[in-house]
Amino acid sequence: MAASYRIITEGKLCEGVSQEQFISAFVQTFKVPEEQARKLLLAGRPVTLKDNLDRDTAEKFKRVLIEQIGLEVRIESKDELKLTSDVAVSGNTESSSGTTSESSARCPKCGSERVSGDECLDCGIIISRYQARRTQAKNDTSSSGAGWNPYQSTATQDVHDDDDFGARVVDVGDGWHWIVGGWKLFVKNPWAWIATLVIWYVMMFVVGLIPIIGSFGINILSPVFMGGLMLGANEQASGGDFTVGHLFQGFSTQFGKLVQAGLLYLAVSIVVVLVGAIIVALFGMGALLNHGGEAASANGPSIIAIFFVVIIALIAMVLLGMAFYFVPMLIVFDEHGPIAAITQSFSACWKNMIPFLIYGLIMFGLAVIAMIPIGLGLFVLAPVMIASMYVSYRHIFHGEI
Repeated sequence: MAASYRIITEGKLCEGVSQEQFISAFVQTFKVPEEQARKLLLAGRPVTLKDNLDRDTAEKFKRVLIEQIGLEVRIESKDELKLTSDVAVSGNTESSSGTTSESSARCPKCGSERVSGDECLDCGIIISRYQARRTQAKNDTSSSGAGWNPYQSTATQDVHDDDDFGARVVDVGDGWHWIVGGWKLFVKNPWAWIATLVIWYVMMFVVGLIPIIGSFGINILSPVFMGGLMLGANEQASGGDFTVGHLFQGFSTQFGKLVQAGLLYLAVSIVVVLVGAIIVALFGMGALLNHGGEAASANGPSIIAIFFVVIIALIAMVLLGMAFYFVPMLIVFDEHGPIAAITQSFSACWKNMIPFLIYGLIMFGLAVIAMIPIGLGLFVLAPVMIASMYVSYRHIFHGEI
């Protein structure tokens, strides 16, 4: 049987690398909360960063961790060393339960021993489904001749190999589960969620008061703020805490790509508005010609024309929403470029049109109820909706709910 290796660290940094530089690079690469990165520096004992590797793959991970992140690591054969503490990094780092022996019931993704039946209580995956996807992904990789790309970041590699990345079709009724998942995230720290969204909406209102520039600024920066909110939801789902500061985290995480996405959204929105205006003008011109240059009354043809324009506008809004729905998540978590993120987002929404339709109908019903007490219910529904977007992303792209 081929030897199996693991990557070990004792939390020491390479010469010339500061703690903040390491934390920033580690968080950026593995998409984990800062607390997880800091724990590595304070562990005071050997910690496993990656397990069950062949020698070549272990060497490649070692180079990435030393040269790109600045963390001193070593390679150990599992046959030579038995560690008592494991922290598995596979795109999502989690700490072990602290026991002194390896448990037979360990999560194959995050390494946690908090497993109940077929579910990991830490990262939330259904273990049998996860293992089936990994087996299928490996079979596909073997048949295509693809392998580990040493020039690809470890985070991206793990997403594609371990998470079977790509939009999947979910069950029709899963839209309700997204809302329930959003509610569970919200109730962990409701006041921080409410305060964050109030601050965001107030800022957008103030910026919107600036003529012309204000509306442009809102469209351009909205993906940046949304990316920060998604990072906050991810930290909360990983066992951390959601704070108001997460609203601004998009300014330090993939800021350039998020702004580019905002610019694309603005450009597409302008095109849609211009096309709509041209259609309305053409209908208006036709009505005037039909009535000898006099304004048309509210007759049958004009009503049909208005209805036609409204339907086109609604379809355009829906398609635009589908194209940009998952964009902030795909940028901050999976490091996609704006165009690739837009393509993936539209594909995911198109594949799951019925679940999203049911999700939208439920949200509409909840919005009607939330409006009854002078709209106060929106202070709860708005953050639940934002959190449910994160849940839907994790479900559709990574099979976790």
